Amino acid sequence: MVRTSNRTALLEAAVRVASREGAARLTLDAVALEAGVSKGGLLYHFASKEALLSGLLSWELGSFEAALEARCAGSPAPGAYLRAYLELSLEALSFRVPLGVLAAFAFEPSALADLQTRLLYWRVRACAGLDPAQALTLVLAADGAWLAALLGAPISEPQAQSLRAQLDALISSEVPA
Repeated sequence: MVRTSNRTALLEAAVRVASREGAARLTLDAVALEAGVSKGGLLYHFASKEALLSGLLSWELGSFEAALEARCAGSPAPGAYLRAYLELSLEALSFRVPLGVLAAFAFEPSALADLQTRLLYWRVRACAGLDPAQALTLVLAADGAWLAALLGAPISEPQAQSLRAQLDALISSEVPA
């Protein structure tokens, strides 16, 4: 069994609080209570709410990026990164990323810089070696679905399936499988 670090357990507790109670109720006290630690124990890992939110955003973006790298497994094939980005972005509609991102932006707008940097990097990688306009269209379609979920207006599962099929058809015409 894999042992979860105290820091990760605190971040997971923050996601649970944000999921259950909303970003506005994400407090250090609520996270400490959820994690079953003292507030001092929480402050040992995160000196302030801003540090917790920054850590939450960094953790979630790092998790997405690690999953993205694993999904494309370093394949040199043109479009492998784009295909991985599209698949993972659409899967992300139903997992925790929007919760931590929304909480971080609600209380720590400066955290936007990390997301912007990563989005630009992912976009450049996804479009490399492909028709720039077509690849960018695919990336932005996935980003749009993710942003809708982030803002509380997610697409339905049938819509997500339809979007996946459309994107797959477009990417298949752009790059080899």
